Amino acid sequence: MMTEMRRLLPGVESVFTLPELDDWLALGPTLVPFAPLVEDLCARLSQRLFAHAQARLDPGLAAFAFWLRPARLTGMRRDFFANCPETCLSVPRGVVLHFPPANVDSLFGYGWALALLAGNRSIIRVPERLGAMGRLLLALIGESLADSSPELAASSLFLSHARDDRLTAELSARADVRVLWGGDASAAWLRGIAARPRGRDVIFPDRQSLAALSLPAYAAADEAARA
Repeated sequence: MMTEMRRLLPGVESVFTLPELDDWLALGPTLVPFAPLVEDLCARLSQRLFAHAQARLDPGLAAFAFWLRPARLTGMRRDFFANCPETCLSVPRGVVLHFPPANVDSLFGYGWALALLAGNRSIIRVPERLGAMGRLLLALIGESLADSSPELAASSLFLSHARDDRLTAELSARADVRVLWGGDASAAWLRGIAARPRGRDVIFPDRQSLAALSLPAYAAADEAARA
């Protein structure tokens, strides 16, 4: 037997089966890139984050709220279509399967929002070790989806389950894109599980961050500038 899945969103948390997943896939809406109702959903989530006292105090959630504000969405839409040749029609790839990391609470929100803005539907495997701010973000996304049309709410599926290669293979067989955040070992693990023949993997393996500092400038700065 495979590991049990639980649907976290949309709706009330409940056990979720593969036949139910197939029903969800069959009845899903057809979206287009930067649909007005999707931008409205993102803007309302931004408002909820800014209005929530705990979210405002969390740097990660505050940054996500700022990133989702209407002016930023307008800029993203403009840049998206500016990079599309006039002779081409932009269409979503289909269903995106997300494997966000457990160590950055807000990161699953970015992947979900970007996929939705591009017109895709998403299956997000929510980390089991999600922190308090991640749970808050999930709750606010749930409120925003509940305020949306049933068709738009049906575009996103947030699941929770323990790691199980057989279940991951079943989900992969139903996805057009897989997005994985993790180290090299996680990337090798996912690549070892077959995807659709026309599927695409977007993988973020081990990374390094580098910075160059001018020591004379830092030494000459006051405390506010150093901070």
